[in-house]
Amino acid sequence: MSLTFSLNGTESTLSVNFLPPIELGEGEFECALIYLKTFNSIPNVDESNNLFHYGADNVITIPEGSYELDDIIQYLERELLREAKDDPFKLIDIEANTNTMKCSFHSPYYDIHFERENSIGRIFRFPQKLFPKNQLHESDQAINILITNSIRVECNIIQGSFINNESSHVLYEFSPSVPPGY
Repeated sequence: MSLTFSLNGTESTLSVNFLPPIELGEGEFECALIYLKTFNSIPNVDESNNLFHYGADNVITIPEGSYELDDIIQYLERELLREAKDDPFKLIDIEANTNTMKCSFHSPYYDIHFERENSIGRIFRFPQKLFPKNQLHESDQAINILITNSIRVECNIIQGSFINNESSHVLYEFSPSVPPGY
């Protein structure tokens, strides 16, 4: 017996229950994944972490999407430049150190508020607190830009795979190898 199944969708989980169920009978069977096509479009910025608060009540809202770190920094710098209206003193210097994977901020004019709700500070790995102006602030931990480390394909008729010494139904697993948007 040979069966082919195709699943299509845009959700993070694709699941199908077959009714009536597939009855395999006695014997040994094999299951294969022939093709998997996916795009690296998993959002790492959403409404829970898309706000950059600075000064008394200034806020930049970053649109939901799948970003590289440089994309977030460029977006913030572009919006800050637009708001500064040719006053370089009001700019905030944001840098990512690719050697240490840490982020730093310096603002001569504004306090930076990572203690506020839905702050982008979580991605930059800053603690939830206010960071005063006129000081260089560096994150204590490596930046958390990846929301998804691996994509796993499971099939409940599969056996022989293990996750942390526990039996599982993993058919295939991989890490995204292309930048967001590809």
